[in-house]
Amino acid sequence: MPPVHPAWQHPGASVWWFVLPLAAAGGVLAAARARRLAAALIPVLCGLSVARPYLLLIDYAAPRFLLPAYALAAVPVAD
Repeated sequence: MPPVHPAWQHPGASVWWFVLPLAAAGGVLAAARARRLAAALIPVLCGLSVARPYLLLIDYAAPRFLLPAYALAAVPVAD
């Protein structure tokens, strides 16, 4: 049985959960144009491998489980 989920107090703050993967894809594309693809693609692939168990194997999830994956996805965005 999944844990009890309280209602979100600030649903507008959840926008970044959807924007960061798009920004990471943009960072990878920008790195590819600058011929530094490996430097941007490795953290994103590591983040996807970290997120995979939470997205595919667990029947419930909380956004906090994906924080390490989002941190790795933020590397090409910052670059």
